Amino acid sequence: NQAVGQAEQYELRYNTAPITEQNFHLAAQAEGLPTPALSGEAQTFLLAGLTSNTQYYVALRAMDKVGNY
Repeated sequence: NQAVGQAEQYELRYNTAPITEQNFHLAAQAEGLPTPALSGEAQTFLLAGLTSNTQYYVALRAMDKVGNY
């Protein structure tokens, strides 16, 4: 199975409690995410400003050009 296409945008959220589909919108939203690369290409992002010695949960979703996540 070969990955094809390209996401339109990313949405990355983080919280100190587990993130689910139901509470995704309540978690803090990361700013400055990169433009999505072509499918299958690696990307990195530094989530800065977190408190040390604190456990965080991070969730990422991608949206296509017609608004599907």
